[in-house]
Amino acid sequence: MRVLLVEDDAALASVVVEALEQDGHSTMHVREPEEARRLAAAESWDAFVVDAFGGYQQPDPEYRATLEHLASRGRVIVTSGRAWAAHTAACDLGADAVFVKPYDLGDLSDTLTALVEQPT
Repeated sequence: MRVLLVEDDAALASVVVEALEQDGHSTMHVREPEEARRLAAAESWDAFVVDAFGGYQQPDPEYRATLEHLASRGRVIVTSGRAWAAHTAACDLGADAVFVKPYDLGDLSDTLTALVEQPT
C-alpha cells in the first residue's frame, strides 16, 4: 500500500514512516500541504495520514482545501492533538478516521489496511 504522510514534525514523521514501512506500507513524508496536494494529483496513493495543521478552533482554508483534495483521491486518517479535528475533519472534510496524539503506531497501520480493503 502507498501512503503519503503529511506531518510538520520531522522527528515524529521519521518514527511513523519507519513503523509503517516495517509493516509493509510504502510511505513518503512531506511537510507542506501544498506539496501533498501536488503529489496527490500527480501520483496514485492508497491512503493519506494528515496532521491536523491549521487554526486552533476551526481549520483554516488551506487545511480544508488539502484535506478535501486528499479525501477525493484516497482514504484519509487525520492525526491531531487538537480537539476540533476529531469533529470537523472527520465529519465535515472527508476524513475516514481520526487518531489523537499520541497514538499507537500498530493501530495506525491496522486502520490503514482496514480502510483500504473496505469498498468505497
